[in-house]
Amino acid sequence: MNIYLILAIAVCIILLTVYILLRATYREYRNLKERERIGKESQDSVDAITEACTGIEQNAELLEDLSVAMDTVKTITDHKRVAEEVRKIIHASSGIVIDDSNTDANLKDLGIDSIATLELCMAAEDKFDIEITDAEWDQCVTADRIINLLSLKLGY
Repeated sequence: MNIYLILAIAVCIILLTVYILLRATYREYRNLKERERIGKESQDSVDAITEACTGIEQNAELLEDLSVAMDTVKTITDHKRVAEEVRKIIHASSGIVIDDSNTDANLKDLGIDSIATLELCMAAEDKFDIEITDAEWDQCVTADRIINLLSLKLGY
């Protein structure tokens, strides 16, 4: 065989080997670039999810604050409703008008005797569907104390 032929075959084998290695290297390069692209997209997705979660946490905190504020408004509204009903009951049982200026006045000083007080107690129990013990009622010497006792018993 001719040396040139052997040399040409050797060069072809070397070129084929280099081609195979270059092709494998290019495939690895493409795979690496694809993994980088996917990694960047994944990181972008993670960043977007993290940002969304932060917004959700902030909204949850605002919602909790709003819930507390609404509960406070409801409690105040319920307390005012109880106060209005107590005023109506006192007026119905004794004819005395209770307003903001005399809610802390002693019921006896307003002319409400023990019988009217007992009627007031029973009317409050009926109106709010609760039971008031004698000991609790003995503490209710003003309209404010009656309102606070009823609000407490009703969970306001």
